[in-house]
Amino acid sequence: MTGLIGVHVDEIRKWDAAGAPPMAEKLLLLWDKKHVGIEGWEGFMFWRGVLHRGRRRWTPKMVEELIRSLRS
Repeated sequence: MTGLIGVHVDEIRKWDAAGAPPMAEKLLLLWDKKHVGIEGWEGFMFWRGVLHRGRRRWTPKMVEELIRSLRS
Protein backbone atom coordinates (compact mmCIF):
# COMPACT_ATOMS: atom_id res chain seq x y z
CA MET A 1 0.00 0.00 0.00
CA THR A 2 1.40 3.39 -0.95
CA GLY A 3 1.01 6.39 1.27
CA LEU A 4 0.46 10.07 0.75
CA ILE A 5 3.43 10.81 -1.50
CA GLY A 6 3.48 7.57 -3.49
CA VAL A 7 5.86 5.84 -1.09
CA HIS A 8 5.15 2.43 0.38
CA VAL A 9 4.00 2.51 4.00
CA ASP A 10 6.94 0.29 5.04
CA GLU A 11 9.36 2.89 3.65
CA ILE A 12 7.58 5.64 5.61
CA ARG A 13 7.97 3.56 8.77
CA LYS A 14 11.72 3.35 8.08
CA TRP A 15 11.79 7.13 7.66
CA ASP A 16 10.01 7.53 11.00
CA ALA A 17 12.73 5.47 12.66
CA ALA A 18 15.82 6.69 10.80
CA GLY A 19 14.80 10.01 9.26
CA ALA A 20 13.38 10.87 5.86
CA PRO A 21 15.34 12.06 2.82
CA PRO A 22 15.51 15.89 2.73
CA MET A 23 13.27 16.16 -0.35
CA ALA A 24 10.57 14.03 1.26
CA GLU A 25 10.66 16.23 4.37
CA LYS A 26 10.25 19.36 2.23
CA LEU A 27 7.32 17.82 0.37
CA LEU A 28 5.61 16.82 3.61
CA LEU A 29 6.07 20.34 4.98
CA LEU A 30 4.02 21.65 2.05
CA TRP A 31 1.19 19.26 2.90
CA ASP A 32 0.12 21.25 5.95
CA LYS A 33 -0.83 24.90 5.79
CA LYS A 34 2.36 26.84 5.17
CA HIS A 35 2.58 30.49 4.22
CA VAL A 36 4.85 31.15 1.26
CA GLY A 37 6.81 33.69 3.31
CA ILE A 38 8.26 35.68 0.41
CA GLU A 39 7.70 39.40 -0.10
CA GLY A 40 4.90 39.95 -2.60
CA TRP A 41 3.28 36.58 -1.83
CA GLU A 42 1.41 37.74 1.28
CA GLY A 43 -1.86 35.84 1.65
CA PHE A 44 -0.66 32.82 -0.37
CA MET A 45 -0.17 29.46 1.34
CA PHE A 46 0.41 25.84 0.46
CA TRP A 47 -2.20 23.48 1.82
CA ARG A 48 -2.53 19.80 0.94
CA GLY A 49 0.12 20.31 -1.72
CA VAL A 50 -1.79 23.07 -3.55
CA LEU A 51 -1.13 26.80 -3.61
CA HIS A 52 -4.06 28.83 -2.23
CA ARG A 53 -4.97 32.46 -1.80
CA GLY A 54 -8.19 32.87 0.10
CA ARG A 55 -10.64 30.38 -1.37
CA ARG A 56 -8.87 30.28 -4.74
CA ARG A 57 -6.75 27.22 -5.62
CA TRP A 58 -3.77 27.66 -7.92
CA THR A 59 -2.72 24.45 -9.64
CA PRO A 60 0.56 24.32 -11.60
CA LYS A 61 -1.47 24.25 -14.84
CA MET A 62 -3.37 27.42 -13.84
CA VAL A 63 -0.12 29.23 -13.00
CA GLU A 64 1.43 28.19 -16.33
CA GLU A 65 -1.66 29.41 -18.23
CA LEU A 66 -1.61 32.73 -16.35
CA ILE A 67 2.08 33.25 -17.15
CA ARG A 68 1.45 32.40 -20.82
CA SER A 69 -1.47 34.85 -21.01
CA LEU A 70 0.60 37.63 -19.38
CA ARG A 71 3.39 37.10 -21.90
CA SER A 72 1.01 37.35 -24.87
